[in-house]
Amino acid sequence: MQPIFNPHLYHGEFAGGIGIDFAFEFEETAHYLEAYLEKDAVVETEEGCVYVGESEYADWKALGNPSRNAYAEYSLLGCRTSEYLMAYQRVVFHAVAMRWHDKAWLLTAPPGIGKSTQYKNLHELYPEEISIISGDRPILEMREDGSVFVHPSPWNGKERWFGADGAPLAGIIFLKHGENEIEPITPAQAAGRTYFSCFQTHESTEILHRVATLTSHLLKAVPLWQLTNRGDYASSELIYEVMRKTEEAL
Repeated sequence: MQPIFNPHLYHGEFAGGIGIDFAFEFEETAHYLEAYLEKDAVVETEEGCVYVGESEYADWKALGNPSRNAYAEYSLLGCRTSEYLMAYQRVVFHAVAMRWHDKAWLLTAPPGIGKSTQYKNLHELYPEEISIISGDRPILEMREDGSVFVHPSPWNGKERWFGADGAPLAGIIFLKHGENEIEPITPAQAAGRTYFSCFQTHESTEILHRVATLTSHLLKAVPLWQLTNRGDYASSELIYEVMRKTEEAL
């Protein structure tokens, strides 16, 4: 199926050189992805292009976002891009991705739980050590050796936090509200939250199976923790201590 609108065609490269052709309904959408688009590339037809369909716009409107515009298209492209990348063992993942020394760490939780607050606290406490890879949706690459590499992406959240180079993943920290405490958790405990943090449209059995496979790889690759937190500096210090001990153990 091809888009029913008159498309603006672009070619981009993501997550270590994976090429993707896009069909944008709104020419302004290219502005949001410009760092990943090849300005001189020629895409002659919309055949095989990644684009946002009517069902995604309907879901967007149902969530209270009535505007159909370039920003909506840019936001919704995350799912379709993620599904395209799954064929290359990559996925767009909902998390704040930060770089500490030469490793990447993911802070993941539903919206409003404090991912951005925790990164902000850590960067204020350790400005020379911690930098941002992606403020909202990094791209995770599942490698043949069992490891995971974290890449930046165009989807960086309302703060537009990005900048650091990608890095090998060292650990994932799941957040929830409560009194400050951090504890290791098992892959089984983290499986559901990890699965639904992978951007997808849930439209096909094939995609569901691919997400399950990628989730399994991710959960086996690195240690996992749950941080119950109040969003204060003391809770952020718990994250730093986990990162420090993990580095020492390597």
